[in-house]
Amino acid sequence: MTGLSSAFLLVSNLARSVHFYRELLGRSPASEDMRHARFELGPISLTIHEDLTPAEVSVWKIDPEPERRGWGAYLTFLTDDLEETYRRLVGIGAEILTTPNVTPWGTRTFTTKDPDGYLLELCQRG
Repeated sequence: MTGLSSAFLLVSNLARSVHFYRELLGRSPASEDMRHARFELGPISLTIHEDLTPAEVSVWKIDPEPERRGWGAYLTFLTDDLEETYRRLVGIGAEILTTPNVTPWGTRTFTTKDPDGYLLELCQRG
């Protein structure tokens, strides 16, 4: 094992999610088509993909449960300006779970959800 190359999120509304992540990340997707958008984040990419078709589910041998999006995992994004990121997400109507605060280990952080309910932690190291 040499590292993590990407995170892949299935979403119910691609355009809504691309808008959200474009605002969150402050950049446009590196690639985008009618079914997906891929954002480059250093050595890791974040792919947002429209829900799979029944044929794709069969080919990939997976059984996604769309009603359980976001449960059991969350993504942590680093930022150089936590307050600006917070203001930007509030400005687009994101569901903010916790306001910016300082953890006992000195990291400034807040949590939010993306449009499909995926949990996101935004942090700025102290």
